[in-house]
Amino acid sequence: MKTLDPISIPLNRASLIEASAGTGKTYTMANLYLRLVLGVECEPLMVEQILVVTFTKAATQELRDRIRAKLRNVAKWFADPDSDDARKNLADPFLARIYQQIQPNLAEALLRLQIAEREMDLASIYTIDSFCQKMLFQYAFDSGVRFDINLQTDERELLQRLSEETWRELFYPASLEETALVARLLQSPENALNKVKGYLSGILPPLTESQQRELNEDYAQQAGRFEQFLATARAYWQTNEGDIIAPIQTAFEQQNADKKIKILNGVSYKEESFKNKWLPTIRAWATNRDWSFPSKELSYFSQSMLNAKASKGAEILRSSHFVQWDEFIQQFETFSDISNQIETKLLYRFFQHLRQKLTDYKHTHLEKNFSDMLTYFYEALQGEKGDVLAGKIRQQFGFAMIDESQDTDNIQYQIFKRIFLDGDKPYGFIMIGDPKQSIYKFRGADIFAYLDAAKQVDAKFTLAKNWRSLPAIVETVNKLFTLPDNKPAFLYPDITFSAVDFKQSNEKLLGNQQETNLYLLAKGYNTTQAAEHCAEQIVLQLNAAQKGEKWVLSEQNETLVERELTPKDIAILVRSHDEAAEIKRSLAARNLQSVYLSERNSVYQSQDAADLAVILNACLHPFSSRALLAALGTSLWGLTAADLFQIKNNETEWDSYVEHFAHYFQVWQLQGVLPMLHKLFIQQQIIARLNSHDDADRRITNILHLAELLQEKMDSVENESSLLRWFHEQIANPNGDSDEQVLRLESEADLIKIITIHKSKGLEYPVVWLPFIAKNAQGARAASMAIYRDEENQVRWSFNSGDEQIKQYQDQAEHAEDLRLLYVALTRAKYQLHLVLPEVWGDKWNAMHYLLAQGDIQKALNTRDAFERKGIAYQAVSLAETFATSRFEPTSTEMNDVEAKTFQGKIRERGSVTSFTALQAQHERLQHVLRNQPLVGWQDMALDYDSHVIATTSIELEQQGERNPFQFPHSTNVGNVLHRFFERQDFQQPITHDSIQALCEQLNLDENWIEPVLQWFERILVTPIGDKPFRLSQISQATRLTEWQFYLRLGNRKALPQLNALLKQHSRLAKQLPDLQLLQVEGFVRGFVDCIVQVENQFYVIDYKSNFLGYLPQDYAREKIEKTMGQYRYDLQYLLYTLAVHRYLRSRLGQNYDYQRDFGGIAYLFLRGMDGSHNSGVYFDKPSGVLIDAMDELFG
Repeated sequence: MKTLDPISIPLNRASLIEASAGTGKTYTMANLYLRLVLGVECEPLMVEQILVVTFTKAATQELRDRIRAKLRNVAKWFADPDSDDARKNLADPFLARIYQQIQPNLAEALLRLQIAEREMDLASIYTIDSFCQKMLFQYAFDSGVRFDINLQTDERELLQRLSEETWRELFYPASLEETALVARLLQSPENALNKVKGYLSGILPPLTESQQRELNEDYAQQAGRFEQFLATARAYWQTNEGDIIAPIQTAFEQQNADKKIKILNGVSYKEESFKNKWLPTIRAWATNRDWSFPSKELSYFSQSMLNAKASKGAEILRSSHFVQWDEFIQQFETFSDISNQIETKLLYRFFQHLRQKLTDYKHTHLEKNFSDMLTYFYEALQGEKGDVLAGKIRQQFGFAMIDESQDTDNIQYQIFKRIFLDGDKPYGFIMIGDPKQSIYKFRGADIFAYLDAAKQVDAKFTLAKNWRSLPAIVETVNKLFTLPDNKPAFLYPDITFSAVDFKQSNEKLLGNQQETNLYLLAKGYNTTQAAEHCAEQIVLQLNAAQKGEKWVLSEQNETLVERELTPKDIAILVRSHDEAAEIKRSLAARNLQSVYLSERNSVYQSQDAADLAVILNACLHPFSSRALLAALGTSLWGLTAADLFQIKNNETEWDSYVEHFAHYFQVWQLQGVLPMLHKLFIQQQIIARLNSHDDADRRITNILHLAELLQEKMDSVENESSLLRWFHEQIANPNGDSDEQVLRLESEADLIKIITIHKSKGLEYPVVWLPFIAKNAQGARAASMAIYRDEENQVRWSFNSGDEQIKQYQDQAEHAEDLRLLYVALTRAKYQLHLVLPEVWGDKWNAMHYLLAQGDIQKALNTRDAFERKGIAYQAVSLAETFATSRFEPTSTEMNDVEAKTFQGKIRERGSVTSFTALQAQHERLQHVLRNQPLVGWQDMALDYDSHVIATTSIELEQQGERNPFQFPHSTNVGNVLHRFFERQDFQQPITHDSIQALCEQLNLDENWIEPVLQWFERILVTPIGDKPFRLSQISQATRLTEWQFYLRLGNRKALPQLNALLKQHSRLAKQLPDLQLLQVEGFVRGFVDCIVQVENQFYVIDYKSNFLGYLPQDYAREKIEKTMGQYRYDLQYLLYTLAVHRYLRSRLGQNYDYQRDFGGIAYLFLRGMDGSHNSGVYFDKPSGVLIDAMDELFG
C-alpha cells in the first residue's frame, strides 16, 4: 500500500485511504478539500459540489469547522503572501506545494477561497442518515418516497404495540399445551421483542434448506415426548424414594456409628449435602411441572457415580434403582437441547410475523425512523429507476469523500457502491477509514463490508506518520502488533498491520518518567485489585506533582514548558458502565474526583427524578399532609423522621410549608414549572444542601436537567396534572437512547476522565490508564438467534446451535473486535501509557495475551519476558495482593477578594419586549404609591384575579351561610381555574354537572358548591353585554378566538407626553386618573386577549375578571367596577388590546376594514357580578376611533 501524497493522489477515480490512529485523518481531508476548491490537478468545485459523509453530527461539525479554518487561513495568506503567517504556511510541505502551483493565478485562487469560506454553511457535509434523507426527498419522483414522512427517533412504543399484537395473533388461538410452552419459553412479548429487536431491519441472510425444515418441524410432538419423559422420571422418584435413598442413608448411619467404616467418599458424599441440598432439590423438582431436570443432584443416586465415589476397598453400594437413574440421566442428555430448539422455533415464528407486521405498518403509515430511510434509499437505488437516481446524484456532486468508512454496515456500503462505484465512467470517490479501528459492531458496523469495498477501489493509500504520541508510545504499539507472518495481528488476514513512523518533537517526559508503564499483579488478574491499584498509583503520582515534581516538557503556544501532572491530564479507558463504576469508587475513596464521559443512562432513572416527582405532587396538592410530608422526606431536604415529626406537630412551621407550596403552585401556573422549581430550590436551600454531598455536581445537574425537560413539555400538555402524569410515565419507561434524556456531563473542570474505549475513538489524552484490558475474553454469547460469517465470508443464520465450528466463527469475530478495541485504547495516549496486567498469564483468551504470545495463547506466559522479547521499553511496578488507600491532598489555592465594579453608563433599551404587566408596574413605582394594594407583590400586574391567597375553607364558608359568587373563594389558583373553564367551554352547549364537579375538585370545594356554581355560570352565559346587547350563549366556536397572543410594536420613544394628552382628551376614564409615568414606550408589548368574538359582523374583545370586589351585589355596580378599572389602569390594557386587534384586522381585511363599522368594543366581564341582567358585572366601552388612530400613528 502506497504512502499518501495529498497533492498527487488522483481525484477522478475511486481510492481508499487507510488512516492509522493519530496519523492526521481530518487534516488530510481538509487538505484534499482545499485541493478540490482550488482545482489543483483537478477541476475546481464549489462547496455544494463536494460531498463529505461521516457518521455523527459532532464529526460533521468538526469537519466543517476544520475545513472553514483551513480555507480562512490560506485565504489570509494568499491575500498577504509576505506576512508572518506566510512563513508558517510555507513550513507545511503540502501548503508550500499548493502555493507553488497556484501562484500564477493567485487572485483567482483567493477569490475561490473567499467564496468557499463564505458559503461553508451550504457545504455538502452530512451524516449518512441526513445524506440519505436529503437525496430521497430531493429526488422524490425517482426514489418514490413521500414528502410528508414523519421521522421518529424513538420507536419503542410502536414496537411494543406491534409485538403485543403479534403475540395475540400467533399464540392466543393456540392450544392450551402450546400456550403453556410459549409462556414457559418466551415468557412475554417484551422478552421476545428484546431477543429479536436487532434483526427487525437491514439485509438478512437466507435460511438453508435444513434450517427451514428444522424451524417448520412440529415442536408440539417434541415437547410432548420430553414432558412424558419428565413425568416418568418424577413418578419413579415419588414412588421409589424410600428404596432409592435407603442404601445411602444406611451407609451414612454406619459411618457415623463407627468412624473406621468408610463406605462413601467423604469429599463427594457429605451427609449435610445429602439432607440439606440434594433431597430438598429433588423433592421440589418431583412435585413441579416445569422443564427442569436436576441432573447434578440426581447423579448422586446413579450407579455410575456410586461406583466412582466409593471409598477405597469398600463394598460398592448397588441397586436397580441406581441403574435406573443412570438411564434417566442418559435419556435427559438426548432431550437436553429440546427446550432450546422449541424456544428457537417459537421465537423465529414471532420474529417473522413481527418483522412483516412492522414492514406493513411502515408502508401504510407516515412514521419512519433513520433505518427505514436507509432501507428506502437502498431499495430505490436497486429499483427500476435506480440508474437514473444514481446518475443524478453523481451529477450533483463532483466528488465524494466517505469518512470512517470502516463503520459502514452492508446497506450503507451497497448505497455508496451503487452511486459511486457502479457508474459507467470513473468518478472521484475516496473512502477514508481504518479497519483496525472498526469497533462499532453493536451499532451495526460490518467490518466485512469495508473489506469488500477495499477490493473495489482503483488505488489504496496509507498515512504513514503518527502525529499524536511520543516516539516510545508509537514504538510500543508497533512492536505489540507486529506478529509472525502466519499470525494475523487482528485474526483476519485482510486486516493487516503496518508499523507507522513518529513525528520528531522536543516534547519529552522528565526525571524517571517512562512512556510505557506496567503494573503487574502477582497473584493473577483481578478487576477489583486492578481498580484499587490503579487509583492508588494515580494518587501517588498526583501527590508527587502537588509537591512540585515536574512531569513533562510540553509545547504550549509554540513554547516548551515544564509542568506537573494534573488530574485533567488523566483518562481511564473502560469497556462498560460497570468497569467505570468500579474505578470511580476506587478513586472517590482516595479523594479523587472523576467524571464519566460515556454515560448513557437516562436522567429519569436517577433518584433525583423520583424525588422531583414527589415534590411536584406536593406543589400540586399543597394541602395534602401525605403529599407534603413525602416531599419533605425526600433526600433533597435531608430531614430525619424526628425532624418530620417535629415539623408536623409545630402548627406554625407546618402552616409555613403549606403556604410556601401553595405559592409554588401559583408560580407554576403563572410562569411555568422551571421558574417555580428554581424558586423552590433557592428558597428551600436545596442547592446549598446538595453542595454538601460528595456527588453534589451530579445531583444538581440532574435536577436542573429535569426541570428543563419539564418546562419543554409544558406547552404540549393540558395542565399541571397532565405534566406530572407525563413525568411519571417517563420515570416508569426511561429511554437511554434518547439524547435529551441522557445524563448530562456534570463537570469536566480538572477532573480525571473515565470514558469507554468506544467513545474515546478519535480523541487523545496526555495520560491513558488501562486497568481492565487483562480481563479474560467472554467470547460470543449464546443466543437463540444469531448471524455469523463462515470461512467463505458468507453470512449465515445460527439458531441455538451447539455446532463447535459455528461457535469458533462467532468467537473469532468477538476476539477480533477485542483486538481492534485494544488497538484503539493503546493509541489514545500522547505522553504516557499505564497498563495493569498480571505478572503471569493464565490459559484464557485475551487480546493483550494474544499479542504478547505472538499469536499463540500460552499458559504461564511471563509479562516482563514477553515485553523484553518484543523489544519494548517499559517500566514495571510489582503489585502486592493487598493495596493501600492513600488520599489525594491538593494544595489549597488562595483567592484574592474581588469586588464587582458598579456600572455607571446608560443602556438604551431598543426593541425589547415588555407587557402591560411591566408597564403598569413601572407606572406604580414611579408614582411612589400602591393605592389600596389588593395585590400582594407586582410579579404580574395584569392579573385578572386576586394574587393573594385568602384562606377560605369549606368550613368557614358554611359558617358564613349562603354559597354564592361573592362567597366563592378568591385566589390566583381560583382565577386560573375560572379562566381555563371559560376558555374551554362551548358557549352554545349546556354547562354539564360533571364539568362543574371537576372544577370544584380542582379547588378542593365540597359537592354542595356544584349546584350554586352551575347556576352562576349559566347566568354569566345569558347576561346581555354591550350597547348592542349580545350574550355569550350566542357565540359559536367558529366565531370566537381564544387566548389570542399578539406582539404590538411601539416605535416612538418620546411618545409618553402625547399619549397622556390623548388619553385626557379622548378617554372619559383616563380624565379622572393621574398621568401615566413610564420609562419605556418603545419596543414590543406582548399580551394575550382572553377572547375575541364576532357578533353580527362586528368584533368584540372579551376579558374575564374574577376579582373579588365585595360580598354584596352593589359592590359590582358600574361605579365600583369603573373604580377598579382605573385603580389598576385596565384602561391602558384595553386600549393596547384594541390597538393590537385594530392593526390585525386592518392587515387581514385590507381596504375592506373600517374601525367604526367593524369594531364593536371591549367588554371586561367581572364574573362575580354577572347575574343575568343587562351589563351586570360588565364594563363596556368602545374607544374613540380618533384615539385609536392617533395611538396607531403615535407609536409608528
